Amino acid sequence: MKKTNNNPKIVVVTPIHNGLQHTLPYLKSVKSTGYANLEVIIVDDGSDDGSAEAIKKYFPETIVLPGDGNLWWTGATNLGVKEALKRDADYVFTINNDVTLHKDIFKSLIACSNDNLKTLIGCKIYYMNDKKRVWYFGGQLDSSIGDIRMSNGEDEDFPDREETGALTGMGVLVPIGAFDAIGLYDFKNFPHYLADSDFSLRAKAAGYKLMVDPDSKVYSDVGSSWLRKALKRPTPSFFWALFFKDRSPHSIKIRYRFNKRYWPKQKYRMLFRYYWLLATKIIRPNAIID
Repeated sequence: MKKTNNNPKIVVVTPIHNGLQHTLPYLKSVKSTGYANLEVIIVDDGSDDGSAEAIKKYFPETIVLPGDGNLWWTGATNLGVKEALKRDADYVFTINNDVTLHKDIFKSLIACSNDNLKTLIGCKIYYMNDKKRVWYFGGQLDSSIGDIRMSNGEDEDFPDREETGALTGMGVLVPIGAFDAIGLYDFKNFPHYLADSDFSLRAKAAGYKLMVDPDSKVYSDVGSSWLRKALKRPTPSFFWALFFKDRSPHSIKIRYRFNKRYWPKQKYRMLFRYYWLLATKIIRPNAIID
């Protein structure tokens, strides 16, 4: 008989750097879930907008861990996971702060986990301003684009639980044993972007399943046009940051490391495909570029 636990301890880990206008509504949505065995860790990586003070005032039960501004997503998430391990978590739930959660999300995630042991479970992520459109329902390594192709579409396109090839870090329930099996997120190689996908792929290689659950819902303030806006008045420093800063999703160094790990024989070909497609998007006036 399958062993189930309907009230395991979940520790939510959320890195922030400013964004107080997102964080307080997000924490309100977490609280509204009413899940009893829950702790929330905010890793405040050098915010200067009063985030830590506001969180302590309005959500005093929240654990706030300070960073120096150099942790970025990966280091901040790792700091939160280390704290979760000290607190005897059964699961870690990684999530961003620019989201709201459906009130039944933890109930749904635990139900899915009980049906699928040794599994990382991702959420169905909607656009916050259009709750019928799905921004993310899993992804697959795709050699035709040299990247991870995300599944997205309309709500009715994704009615069932599905196994997937890779997971983002936005709304993922991770069994605590996965960290024992593969370690933390890879800050050395992926300090900001791709650490979440890399972690899920390493977990899969270690024998964990990756799944997305349609009943576990997140509503995200997805910013998909930042590059398009910046390109209206591009500067040399912008293009330098775009391609050479580790914090950029289009960093050549970071993309090369990811391709070397997952397409070792085709790493340069995958880089060419990725940047060729990126270039074609940049010159299209109405392209959506993440």
